Amino acid sequence: MPATKRRPSVGSDPFALVVPTAPPPATTSKPSKVTRVTAHLEGALADAARDCVVALAGPPEALTMTRLCENAVRAEIDRLARKHNGGKPFPARGPLAVRRGRPLAS
Repeated sequence: MPATKRRPSVGSDPFALVVPTAPPPATTSKPSKVTRVTAHLEGALADAARDCVVALAGPPEALTMTRLCENAVRAEIDRLARKHNGGKPFPARGPLAVRRGRPLAS
């Protein structure tokens, strides 16, 4: 009797034969730590930002308030670096802290 080819069995995962599993994407760098930052915005600007996020929350943008703020801050930092620092990143602030709260004189 000729030897028959054995078919793969279901094993522990019944979907393994019909649904291929892709290996997780390789990450080369650690994700950066997320830090909460509080800022006070003019009411109309905050409303416009909320309206924008709600309008673009679905595909293809899937916009969130965090992503909108990150993109805006990143773009402004790049603009200021080009204008005031020859396009190079600003030096690290070292032991000096960013002043918090309301300005002393407006």
